Amino acid sequence: MRPLIVANWKMNKTPEEAASFMEKIAKYQEEMNPNCDIAICAPFICLDICVEKSKQGRIKIGAQNCHFEKSGAFTGEISAYMLSKIGVKFTILGHSERRQYFAETSETVNLKVKSSLKSGLDVIICVGESLEQKSTAQKIIFTQLELALLGVDIADLPRICIAYEPIWAIGSNKIEWFKRSGEICMKIRSMLGEIYDSPAAASLVKILYGGSVNSSNLISVLSEPDIDGALVGNASLVSDEFLKIIECARGVKRS
Repeated sequence: MRPLIVANWKMNKTPEEAASFMEKIAKYQEEMNPNCDIAICAPFICLDICVEKSKQGRIKIGAQNCHFEKSGAFTGEISAYMLSKIGVKFTILGHSERRQYFAETSETVNLKVKSSLKSGLDVIICVGESLEQKSTAQKIIFTQLELALLGVDIADLPRICIAYEPIWAIGSNKIEWFKRSGEICMKIRSMLGEIYDSPAAASLVKILYGGSVNSSNLISVLSEPDIDGALVGNASLVSDEFLKIIECARGVKRS
């Protein structure tokens, strides 16, 4: 399985900065096969230029959020349907920052998941525990998954990635924490089997790790057999560092 590297720019970059970044990445992809899948989740105002600049490459462009209704009186919101019409391929849903700062719940994540899938978008569902929840992490994550996937058919699982973000580990760089994350990701696979009452569900979904990923620790992250890729935050903002991350991912051999 090819590793999936997803850049999450968060609230950074103007359209001009995004265009410059994409040109550097696109040039890299023309010169060599990355042997991994690459995606960039840009702010709404940068999506159009990112889609335009990625047309000749292998980079998929995603959003960082969406609304669950197709249209309506929801000032300031963007729907999954709108995103699909400009060439966006997927969206991040339920990121820890959305939950913390914008009162996102697993119930609203579920509505967004179903709306996104219906609109033709793939989704990355974020789950994870805070420091206070660390001792009950598996229970917290199971509840987040069960609610986010409520009513989602098993046939749609290949269009879904799960990003595990241990919020308490963000800002750290300790190998033993990546090991623990690998164990949690293994548990997530068993949770999917339980939710869908099917062992096959575990193999249908890519599981990503998110939390202070950079070029110096990516190999440790991807060495965990149940981690299929990474959701990269700050380290994805600088093109040279992101290229190093891609180069690291290229060298990982996965079954």
